Amino acid sequence: MNVLIVTEPDDIHAALVKLALEIKGVDCNLFFSADMPSKQKNNLRLSERHWSWSTHDETTKKPKRYDSAFDAIWWRRPRRPYVPERVHEDDKTFIRKENSIYHDSIPYLLNENAWWVNPVASHAKTRSKIVQLKLAKQCGFKIPPTLISNSPQDIKDFVTANKSKNVIYKPFSPQVWPEENGIKILYTNKISTDDLPSDAMLQVVPGIYQQYVEKKYELRVTCFGSYISAVKIDSQKHQNGKIDWRKIEGSDLTLVEVELPQKIKDKIILFMQQMSVVFGCFDFIVTPDDEIVFLELNEQGQFLWVEQIVPELCYLDVFAEFIINQTFNFSWKQTGRTLHAQDLDSGAEKIVADNMNKHVYLNQIKRVA
Repeated sequence: MNVLIVTEPDDIHAALVKLALEIKGVDCNLFFSADMPSKQKNNLRLSERHWSWSTHDETTKKPKRYDSAFDAIWWRRPRRPYVPERVHEDDKTFIRKENSIYHDSIPYLLNENAWWVNPVASHAKTRSKIVQLKLAKQCGFKIPPTLISNSPQDIKDFVTANKSKNVIYKPFSPQVWPEENGIKILYTNKISTDDLPSDAMLQVVPGIYQQYVEKKYELRVTCFGSYISAVKIDSQKHQNGKIDWRKIEGSDLTLVEVELPQKIKDKIILFMQQMSVVFGCFDFIVTPDDEIVFLELNEQGQFLWVEQIVPELCYLDVFAEFIINQTFNFSWKQTGRTLHAQDLDSGAEKIVADNMNKHVYLNQIKRVA
């Protein structure tokens, strides 16, 4: 069996999964799409009788064939081709466009019969929080009252109408701004009409405005096909995490494994099937009345941080077996040969350090609190 992981050099998840698969006797290749074209040379050959795709860089002695070699493909964190600064400014637009077309063709060059995590056709839908909310409602989940808008007056009216319960703002995608000592991250926050920017800014930046949902605690639900594992996040015990638990320092975060009601599991599976995904991480709120409210699905969410806090969940071994078994109807049980992420951490860190030195690394700004 041969597995391909398309990702970026500093992805510790990819390095750990690679090591786990190789221990289990599976060949695993990491592919860094941002290396195109500055560090990577690609050849696509076509004729009436056959076609082939090969790629090589300074880290490979000979070109690797990527046309039909892979049984499973983890479309983990593909990055856009990086156009080096040395090209003429007038040519950059053309060069970026040509490389982007090549990049976007890659998944269709690979084995369409492989086990894809997740299928490329699902990406456009899963990236959209708008589509997610609409589908969540159709699948029977409770969702917060929501306005998605770029109309300044309608946004103000929505915030005012929900003043007693508060309103939160969320962007469609994660956003960071570089600062002198790192980056500033846009978290979910409560807002009032006084917090809104100018009408001109509201109109040019559409956003998600939701009635704030009171929390008893939150849930992080990681789904390896039909194998569903949930942990309780006691976010309300931390002042920093009451609105967005991601603000809690990792060392202060407590997680407890919980069993979801079967009706919620059924809705999750229906949602995944409708989204055409086989893996993903769901976020839910549990209200003081014990209602479970859908927030979103991250179809390539981080999951090994959960194992760091709750080692007995063994998510690394679960994911490796999920890749090997290549089925949505997946089950897992711990055995004497179960792998643990903490035992492979040092090896994975060496892989990441090596990759960051040899490949195009675009995340060079350190994160700040």
